[in-house]
Amino acid sequence: MAYRHPMGRNPARPFSTDGRKRDTAAAERFGRNVFLARRRAGYSQEELAERCSLHRTHIGLIESGRRLPRIDTLMKLVGALEVGADKLLCGLERSQSPINQKTSC
Repeated sequence: MAYRHPMGRNPARPFSTDGRKRDTAAAERFGRNVFLARRRAGYSQEELAERCSLHRTHIGLIESGRRLPRIDTLMKLVGALEVGADKLLCGLERSQSPINQKTSC
């Protein structure tokens, strides 16, 4: 049976194609951070994709929380949006961390 989100949305599957469990909360938070940074910069998804040498649909999947990018894609986004990686990673916490620190972004 296919994975169904409890809210009726069709988000990313809980597992990546290589079988690793995907952190959907982190993907959604990261996507929201990318969306906000893109809007502040005044770029459309297509413009940002061009600046990053990515496809527009890839940007859309990241922003919707259905894709959690690799580090090389993170660095492309940081460069294109002219923000620090900390801005895009703001609000993400390690799930295994013994100390939960709250940060303000």
